[in-house]
Amino acid sequence: MDDVRSRSLTQRTQDIERRQCVLDALVPLQVARSRCAERLATKGDVEGVDVVATGGEISDAVMARSRAWRHLRSIQMDGGVERVQRSMPNNRSCLSDGLDMVSIWDEGGLEPAARRLISGEDDGSYRFSIGHLEMKIIDKRQVMLQGPTLDGAASVMVVRRPEVLAAAVRYWRAVVALSHAAADDETAPVVASRRQQRIVSLLAQDLCDDAIADCLGVSVRTVRSDIATLMRALGVRSRFAAGVKCQALMDD
Repeated sequence: MDDVRSRSLTQRTQDIERRQCVLDALVPLQVARSRCAERLATKGDVEGVDVVATGGEISDAVMARSRAWRHLRSIQMDGGVERVQRSMPNNRSCLSDGLDMVSIWDEGGLEPAARRLISGEDDGSYRFSIGHLEMKIIDKRQVMLQGPTLDGAASVMVVRRPEVLAAAVRYWRAVVALSHAAADDETAPVVASRRQQRIVSLLAQDLCDDAIADCLGVSVRTVRSDIATLMRALGVRSRFAAGVKCQALMDD
């Protein structure tokens, strides 16, 4: 019993130390990000710093750029199911084209349905951890970060400065040390298969079968077959009832 308690105490101590390492690594990167953003906002032109996009154009602009990336280390903060659903097909396409990607999602910012979508990807590219700042290290040469507010709109910037890259790498290493593989996630109760749980999460977003199939990288026939299986297992006669009942069981 004493050995068990000792191991548990050691594990807790290590976790606390790792969390402190994340905070220690965060500060220099956040300071560097703020300086670059402030200079962009005041001067409009800063060497080694470029605005990628602003406002509603950010998501499409980032996905368009991602097709040219070969190496990506990413920490994501906004874990809304709509964002996850939108990014999955693009990520899957980039991975099939040879992108070396590891994407860490902040557990505290994940909606339950979004977590199920991510944990269902079994290629090892996704991990869960803690994060305090969203960023991407691209091709080991540049860092994508939140930029300044321009004309009332949020922006994203790419920074190609050695000190910012070094700070980003340190932050990445601290966050990944606390991470675990998304595919090993065991937080969701097993009321259906992993794929069926993901389908239910997308049904709750009022997506059609084609959109669900596109998001998950499966056929429409597979989606419809899984929905029918769920309906039989849950003893309901409609897709809506199956979605509501299964979602309630998973969120309970």
